[in-house]
Amino acid sequence: MEPPEVDQPADSQQESPSGERPDLLEELEQRVLSMATALKEARQARRDADAEANTLRDALQERDMQIVVLKKQLEGDDLRSGVRARVEALIRRVDELEQEG
Repeated sequence: MEPPEVDQPADSQQESPSGERPDLLEELEQRVLSMATALKEARQARRDADAEANTLRDALQERDMQIVVLKKQLEGDDLRSGVRARVEALIRRVDELEQEG
């Protein structure tokens, strides 16, 4: 008993101009390997992008902490400047009182 006939596309049954029948399985295998390679490269690119994003996120967090520290320093400088101005005004007033009296 012979196996049932499988329908094949018309061009798979034809011979190529050089007289050879195209090897569809080999072509399919090449396509699958090509897609697997592309998938592997895409996954590696994603891992690289995720690593870079994490690095940038860490750098941004570090900058945010530096900004907080600098703001606190600036507030402290403003406070010191205010105190200094008041002390200088007080010294001037004391000097004026000494000259009057």
